[in-house]
Amino acid sequence: MKSLLVLIVGGLLLVLVGGCKSTGVSAHDGYDRPYITTQSPLTLLSSNDGEYNQIYQLTEDQTTDWELKTKDSFTVIHLGPDHPPVIKTVYDTVPATIHGTPTMAMSANGRYGIIANHSRRMEKLLKLKLPDGPRTNSDLTPEAISQPKMTAQHTDMLSLIDLGDENYPVVHRVLLDDFPTHVLAHPDGKRFIVGGLKHFYIYEIVDDRLVKVSQSPQAHGFSCFWIHPRGDRLIATQLIPDGPLVPGKFTPLTKPSTVQWYAIEGNQIRHLSEVKVKPGLQTALLPASMILRISPDGRLALICQRATNSGRDFCDVLIADLTVEKPQITSVIKQASDGLESFAFHPNGKMAVATGLG
Repeated sequence: MKSLLVLIVGGLLLVLVGGCKSTGVSAHDGYDRPYITTQSPLTLLSSNDGEYNQIYQLTEDQTTDWELKTKDSFTVIHLGPDHPPVIKTVYDTVPATIHGTPTMAMSANGRYGIIANHSRRMEKLLKLKLPDGPRTNSDLTPEAISQPKMTAQHTDMLSLIDLGDENYPVVHRVLLDDFPTHVLAHPDGKRFIVGGLKHFYIYEIVDDRLVKVSQSPQAHGFSCFWIHPRGDRLIATQLIPDGPLVPGKFTPLTKPSTVQWYAIEGNQIRHLSEVKVKPGLQTALLPASMILRISPDGRLALICQRATNSGRDFCDVLIADLTVEKPQITSVIKQASDGLESFAFHPNGKMAVATGLG
């Protein structure tokens, strides 16, 4: 396998779309500081988890403020060749959990954004005091789903946002009682794949609505996944909970994650094989081994050995060889960082940046 340089930094996950060729730093009359420009228009979308942010807020006596005051939101950033960044954050219209990145996708033309929210909760979030009102799918009426505002934190939902409207309204919501953890745009520019606890789903956008094209059963638990650049394969890190998942509740996750390899055949997703660690390789999958990415040439996948919690130890980057019929984890970068949460490959395919937790 060819060599790859991996750099570890702290970072923020954004989804972007556009024909950006390069960036520069410019100045603008009336704008008080330099700003980034791009040779062509570029749109970035970020979802912001109010619950997770709240556990780091303190009261006047410097103890955790458990009353949920931070609202879920999303931020849209427009960059271009001749103007400062246009930035807008919208609150209380889209439930947005951070647990299960990436929970966002964008259409190929930049017109729509999709944000997935699921109701699984980490144990440390259970102390939060949520405001009165509906919280789960079962609490929502058809009328509530169609309202502009949506503050039900423990929903299992897909939200479709019109990024072509300067107010960024949610034009459609889909309740999906399968703990949808992850959504990605397919390379064909038309379809979107959603990973749930028991199924993979394929959606398309038709007339401002998310239309379900198919659902394919799978038996390996909830997933973080990535689609092969060819569009005919999918690799997923998956985890089966210790017990039944209940919206808004904590379920222990003590079993190691597995890595699974799937075929995308038309509009169906079919399991092919488990991606195992090569015998003798000094590394292992953990319960927190979740986030992964495929290289632009489709030859390898980088896997975060521990994607949650910091202040523990230094974890590995596992590397899977995707060039063989049954992919296998064949190499490892040892003790890369105190937790890892994402990778981004340089277009030249020779370098990747990993975001570290600590």
